[in-house]
Amino acid sequence: PLGQLPVIQDGDLTLFESRAIIKYLAKKNEGKGSNLWGSTLTEQTLVEQWSQ
Repeated sequence: PLGQLPVIQDGDLTLFESRAIIKYLAKKNEGKGSNLWGSTLTEQTLVEQWSQ
């Protein structure tokens, strides 16, 4: 409604679509003190549900 898309630019890479952005950030920051995908199967399933 506001004419805006979720977009992220990281160097030469430009991504759009929330799900792709979330996956990219989670993988890029994996092992840096924060597990964005969750530690348990329940947490991972909830993250998957909300990221769609």
